[in-house]
Amino acid sequence: MRRDDAEQAADDAADERKERVLHTRVPDSLDKHLKRRARTLGMSVSTVVRNVLLTTFGVSWGAVVQAAKRSENRRRHPGQPPSAPSWSRS
Repeated sequence: MRRDDAEQAADDAADERKERVLHTRVPDSLDKHLKRRARTLGMSVSTVVRNVLLTTFGVSWGAVVQAAKRSENRRRHPGQPPSAPSWSRS
């Protein structure tokens, strides 16, 4: 029997909210830096790493999406000059 699309979407959303554990090896110097930064901020190392990853990938992914949109726009309209990125406009 095929599951209802709404049920599947709800299950997918619940899976997305579940946190996963990520294990990684880091150089001793980075470990010390992370621990120092976490202590300074009053956070756990895990929270610092999570925030760095979320910020990095959020910013990076946004830049990739914008670059892809600009590239597609140039492909569709080759005679027009490229538009400036939104962050550079005043």
